[in-house]
This record gives sequence, structure tokens and C-alpha cells, in this order.
Amino acid sequence: MTASQRDPDRFVCLVCEDVRAEVGGKLTVLGFMPGDTINVPPGILNPQLNLTFVFVFNKAEGEFTGSFSLTGPIGIVGAEIPIPTAHVEPDTGMVSVFQFKPTPQIPLGRYVAKVTLNGRSYEQKILLRAAPVPLTATASATTTGSFKH
Repeated sequence: MTASQRDPDRFVCLVCEDVRAEVGGKLTVLGFMPGDTINVPPGILNPQLNLTFVFVFNKAEGEFTGSFSLTGPIGIVGAEIPIPTAHVEPDTGMVSVFQFKPTPQIPLGRYVAKVTLNGRSYEQKILLRAAPVPLTATASATTTGSFKH
């Protein structure tokens, strides 16, 4: 730890299919999944997906070490990834990207993506579910017989 240490005052987690690093430290987010629900086509019980979690931490300062974990529907940690020590300059932030391309086949249900930095946890909960079947209006017309004018 440095003499000046401050935990992030807030964080955002984006869930998407992929992230690409660009020139100038920019990131391109592909296949962004807004909200906390990921819909998969009906009938697929154990989908295999490209999942990327982008944790953005605001106004952190100092040195941070920790880990990322993804816990599945029955409480089993399906992935645990150490985070190398990062030095964050004052009044900036930090971004941590965790990619699964593709995931193993995973069951539908609730998941918790968690980053722990210096003992403090930041969580994003997501629901992986079968997409609702859209209600569509059905209309049909049948003509029989003949008409006379």
C-alpha cells in the first residue's frame, strides 16, 4: 500500500461479448448486454457464450491487488482469476476486463461476477435465462364458394 490510498468511490460493470483495446487507451465494447438479464434462445438449457465483464472503478488511488470470481446458480465458484497489482494515480480510475471466449456450457440461472480489491468486494448480479417467446397475433383468412354481382 502507498502513503496515499483511496478505494474507488463507485464502479460500473458492463457485460458484453467482447472488448478490444484501441490506440490511446480506448476500449471498443462489442455486443453490449444492457441490464442484468441475458436472454438465450428458448430450448437451450446449457448455452455456450462469449462473455466479457468490464469493471470500471472511479477515483481510486494507490496500489490494488485482488481477484475476480464468477459464482454460478448453485453457489459454486466457476472461475477465479487473480488480479495483478495495479498502481492507480490520484483522481483517475481503473478498468479490469475478464473474458470468457467461449464459456463452457453453463446452466441457466443467477450468477454473481465479483471483483475483490484490497479486501473490498464489488459485485454485479446477472440472470441467464431463456428468452421469452414473443406473443404474436395469428390471423388467417379462408375463402370458399363464389360471389355473384
